[in-house]
Amino acid sequence: AKNQGVGLALNNLRSLKGEVEEAVAGFIGKMIEPLNNEAKGLLKKLVIFAGGFDYPAIKAICGIEGLDQLTNSSILDHDLATERYSFHQLALDYIKNRMPILPEEKDKLMPGFAKHYLKVAQDSSDPWPEIEKDEPNIRKAADWVAERIEEGDRDRDRSPGPPSSPPGKAGQPGKPSPETGAPGKPEGKAGTR
Repeated sequence: AKNQGVGLALNNLRSLKGEVEEAVAGFIGKMIEPLNNEAKGLLKKLVIFAGGFDYPAIKAICGIEGLDQLTNSSILDHDLATERYSFHQLALDYIKNRMPILPEEKDKLMPGFAKHYLKVAQDSSDPWPEIEKDEPNIRKAADWVAERIEEGDRDRDRSPGPPSSPPGKAGQPGKPSPETGAPGKPEGKAGTR
């Protein structure tokens, strides 16, 4: 609504290259510069969303500290008719490239992200009309969960058998076994070296 002028200007500038790209980055940087630390922190967190998102998602996943400042600055668009939030693509690109979220910060947010959006999908009584608007985030959540499962499968596939004892524990040469009290033997055939 109030951001149409900024959005239109950014859309017109998006197709230009070189010096204009730097000018656009400077423009977006000037919009972000006066934000307080809470708003800047929230801005970095919000890039985990794929497409638009709503207030309950922000509150559940990222927290709402700094949200009003982001919408008042026009960095984050809030469509009052749909109650959805979104970034202009140029603003999103700027944030991802110049203010990237740290991997450990993203790792802290993603379990809550997946939980929230998989619940949105699960709780929907008439799937597509209700969840269509959140479909990119639901897919991202499902993909994240699938990656965790695949990583677990790969980890299990790499291990040759039952978990081995950590160094200095039972089963190590010269270390007593808790079952027998006898020193552990090196792996291999008994009696051979």
